[in-house]
Amino acid sequence: DSEISSEKFHPIRFLLEKHCNATFDDLKIGLQHLKEKVRSLSSGPQTFLKRNITNFLAAYETLTSILDYQFFSAFTLYLEEITAHIGNKEAANNDSWNHGLPTGKLEKSVQESSKLGSNLFDETLRRKDKADSIRNALGVLQRFRFLFNLPSNIERNVKNGEFDLIINDYDRVRSLFANTEVQVFKKVLNEVELQIDRVRSILKQRLNKHMAPLEEQKRIIRYLVELDTVGDPAWECIVNKQKWLIDLFMSCKEDFLYKDEELINSDVNLPLQKRKISILNTMPDSDEVKKQHPVKYLGSEKWDSNNTTDRNNKSYDEKDEIPRLQFIEEMCDLLAENLPSLWKLGQLHMDGAFSAGQTQDQNRLKNDLTHHEKPFSVVVEELIRLFTNLVKACFLPAALTDMNSSQRSYLGIWHSLKKQQVASEAKILQHCITVLRSCLFRLAPLDIPPTITGCLQDLCNEIKYRCAVTACDAALRDITTYGYYDSWILKNESDKYLTDAPHKFEATVNSVLLILKEHVLNIKAGEIENKAVYQDMQKDSLTQICKMFLVYNDRLNKIVSNLQLNKENSTEGDPITKKTAAIEQELAEGGRSFNQFQRLLVISSDCCYVKDFILTRVLNVLHSQNFNTANMQSGIRKEFDNLEKKIFKLYIKHRGNPIITEMQDNMYVGNFNWDIPRPVRDVSNYIKETLLRLVEVHAEITSVSPGLAEKMMTKLAEHISKQMSRLLRGVNTFSSEGRLQAHCDLSAFTKVAYGYFNDRALAEISAAIKYVNAAQAISSESESIVARFLKFSEFQFYCFQIQQISSL
Repeated sequence: DSEISSEKFHPIRFLLEKHCNATFDDLKIGLQHLKEKVRSLSSGPQTFLKRNITNFLAAYETLTSILDYQFFSAFTLYLEEITAHIGNKEAANNDSWNHGLPTGKLEKSVQESSKLGSNLFDETLRRKDKADSIRNALGVLQRFRFLFNLPSNIERNVKNGEFDLIINDYDRVRSLFANTEVQVFKKVLNEVELQIDRVRSILKQRLNKHMAPLEEQKRIIRYLVELDTVGDPAWECIVNKQKWLIDLFMSCKEDFLYKDEELINSDVNLPLQKRKISILNTMPDSDEVKKQHPVKYLGSEKWDSNNTTDRNNKSYDEKDEIPRLQFIEEMCDLLAENLPSLWKLGQLHMDGAFSAGQTQDQNRLKNDLTHHEKPFSVVVEELIRLFTNLVKACFLPAALTDMNSSQRSYLGIWHSLKKQQVASEAKILQHCITVLRSCLFRLAPLDIPPTITGCLQDLCNEIKYRCAVTACDAALRDITTYGYYDSWILKNESDKYLTDAPHKFEATVNSVLLILKEHVLNIKAGEIENKAVYQDMQKDSLTQICKMFLVYNDRLNKIVSNLQLNKENSTEGDPITKKTAAIEQELAEGGRSFNQFQRLLVISSDCCYVKDFILTRVLNVLHSQNFNTANMQSGIRKEFDNLEKKIFKLYIKHRGNPIITEMQDNMYVGNFNWDIPRPVRDVSNYIKETLLRLVEVHAEITSVSPGLAEKMMTKLAEHISKQMSRLLRGVNTFSSEGRLQAHCDLSAFTKVAYGYFNDRALAEISAAIKYVNAAQAISSESESIVARFLKFSEFQFYCFQIQQISSL
């Protein structure tokens, strides 16, 4: 049976018939409510009985005596009525002869005695009745002294803050004298109600005016509910706390906006190195939450902004001099320290925790909740949205362009960060992200739905994105404007001589990667990952990293284009004078000076190092952070390969062509001709000069970039071999001595530079020898001349590591 009062009551059938549409969570809430109601019903009478056991016993004795007194009085009155009735009847019948009876005189004597006794004891009896009435009045006062003393007790307990005693006494009075008709009691009860109204007013003032801790607020709300206060004290507290927090936010904004304005207009001239904060500096660990400033707005009085006067005499540190950093810290502290109590209070109110002791049922609670102006979730959402808009107005004003002028003025208009010149925007935003993460971490245990805290999460993501953009922009600006090649100081690394430019570039890129890892792409406790936003930030960041390599490549291109290679290659002037001038310049600069071709080679080494080492290390870091770098490596390598090819062509052009020109001019010095018979005693001078020029080029390359020596010298050897072959094959006729001289020249050049010959160079020399020999055998005289030349020139050409090759 589903009837509760039935002996065959079955709970499952009751739930199926009465609550078939209820969810499991609703059934659990209903069960908890029934348990609390049963607990209150079972414990209430026992507690009341234990506290008032003496009064119950006194009342029982009084009721017993009253019952005995009423029964005795009623019985006496009944006997008197019967006696009077019988006496009147007999008097009417026997009045005439009553006195004649023998007992007549006796009766008369008795009546006279009774009258005389009444006259004697009447005053005593009246005094006794008066004493009894006074005694009864004193008994009533003594018995109900609790009621008569209650007004004064309430006033005393209010002063002592003992509101629990007031509520217990008030409940006791209402249970005993709620339906009394005694005027004295009614008068005392009216005085008690006036005192209770005063108590309600005091509690409301404490609840709403002074924002007490959560436990005290809960206690005050329970007091008000148990005193049957009109309205909903818990909801009034929630609304008032929201208004209080809004006032604190606006006061915080006004104070720090004034300080920011004062800093802009002040004449404080801080040192540049102290004002400028580079993104290359290492930020503190984002996991460490350090509260730099105490919250100044938790009391009833607002923090006095006049404490910031005499700013011109104040010494600043990097963070104290930036009011907006203080602003974000204060705002996050206010939100993180006050929102938890507001949220917990609202949850208790929504769960009906403050209505357990009331006579109203759950339906009345639901009716009260539906009659509120707005849901509790909207109250919290409005507070968080105001917080996010105030922070956006300070750090992301571009995100509030859809607001009208009055709304923007309400949120505050801050000066641009560029006008302050106290720190880079990226460094400031990094600190903002750290503070916001700390705030989210402190709010995470509340389990607030994402629909309410969504704007706070969006704010954190927007500041992250802005931080990534500003950090990348600052890095690009550093790469573009930083004096990477102001000094040409080299150091050996990986068999290459490098400037410090590649390492500065790598440090700039790594600083951006560190910012991306620690502050942008890393999800901390309290944050909710948004995959779409995360992927967009990752994609944009990767684009900016690629752009940094391309900008650095363009920077190298510009430096290469600005080198005065033609002026350096000029043959005008005395070589000794040019060497002396170079040494004087080197001494004047206090270190080693480089000519334009050496600088070109240094840039080539830097280019190769960035392509082969720095790019690989950066890609490894990006892979560790789950970046998709599929198309990044090929594009960047292509650009650096093009630059390397450009440098290679420029060097071969400006170093090889002059050698070929000199070789062509020196070949016919002194009216030399290949068809004139002349004795052959040595290798020609043009070969010696060409080889010496190659030695000079080799020394130049190995002095700054040994790793490029083989590649550069191979190309130069090919280029010279091709031109030498062309010149010799352009000779129409050779004398026998001319053939021998040409063979000696080709053989000497080949044996000295053979270590840098490739297949094309060998093919050109072979074609020239074949043309010169004209099918005639190589004479032993040519071999002896070349051997003698190599013996005497071994030291000069030692750098070539002359190869032992067979006869050509």
